[in-house]
Amino acid sequence: MANLDSDSTVIQELQLNMFTETDWKHYLSRVLGDKAAYYRNKMKKELDGYETLMRHPLLLEMTTEVLPELAEKGKWRRIDIYEIYVDRWAGREAEKRGGDGDLKSHPYLAPETQIKLAEGLAWSMFTHGITHIHYARLEEIASRNLPEIFQRTHNPEFVHNEIRSGSFLIRDRERNEYSFANAAFLYYF
Repeated sequence: MANLDSDSTVIQELQLNMFTETDWKHYLSRVLGDKAAYYRNKMKKELDGYETLMRHPLLLEMTTEVLPELAEKGKWRRIDIYEIYVDRWAGREAEKRGGDGDLKSHPYLAPETQIKLAEGLAWSMFTHGITHIHYARLEEIASRNLPEIFQRTHNPEFVHNEIRSGSFLIRDRERNEYSFANAAFLYYF
């Protein structure tokens, strides 16, 4: 971890090394216990490029979290991993916040709306060949993809805060830009 001190603001950067085969096999054994060999063999047989996926610590954790559901549904494509993961996230967010996202009774964007926003943002970034987007463009894309939200709230700052807090984005404060927390989410959405 590197600390960069700039004008009394400490910025920490964490660099994750890719796992070796031994590392990810150990991780699967630790997390999945006696089912590790079953899932490892199932992924090897069914999931294209599974070794590459297993080498990335964050993607390995995400994949491991949804393995039982992948097996239950018989779906073993990478897109299925993201779909299940995002659906679980949406369910947790709805439960955590309570209600259905109705802005009159619950002042937040429903998870389905946040997903719609992420899809619009990802499409715009992908078609423009960019991986970061200035906050002003973010608001423009949000208003284009979710005009009903902007019309109902009359509060672009509310929507902007919701974008930051629940759409798989991270903020680079120095450059006032956003990017997806993991590039894989950009391509999923």
